[in-house]
Amino acid sequence: MVLLNSSLEGYSLFDSFAPLPPGEYHVNIMDSELKNTRAGGTMLSFVYEIMDGDFQGRRVWDNLNLWHSNPKTVEIAMRQLKSIATASGYPNPNFIPDSSDLHGREMKVRLAIRSDGNGNRHQEIRAYLPLDPPPGGHAAQAAAQTSRAFQGVPSPPLAGPASKKPWE
Repeated sequence: MVLLNSSLEGYSLFDSFAPLPPGEYHVNIMDSELKNTRAGGTMLSFVYEIMDGDFQGRRVWDNLNLWHSNPKTVEIAMRQLKSIATASGYPNPNFIPDSSDLHGREMKVRLAIRSDGNGNRHQEIRAYLPLDPPPGGHAAQAAAQTSRAFQGVPSPPLAGPASKKPWE
């Protein structure tokens, strides 16, 4: 395959761990699992597959720190989880009893690249967007709605020891 878009220079279709160019991508939620963090906590990790375009078949990973000692970190992760559910059309984004309920759902993600202090580049998801804008609105409006903070949501429904699945 020959890539004609010069903005893709330096990106390999075959390097599955290199960051993708910034932009919006149509994705399928492939998998989710609990993982331990380096700090000894637990996070919910999602795997998305790019569904079309030059990077079809590539995967993107996303980690939500739903269990953390910093309440602000948990609040951000809860907003992200609700945004994922809303953007993917989950019927009740305020209550997700099992993260596998989101598997197979599609949405768009807005990807960016961030650099750490050591010159390493990392993929970052900046927004979770519905595939089609809502009637009478546009994608930016939908993105703003899905990324707003929500209140009154109980503790993460997926909480539990790292050795057990959140739905066990």
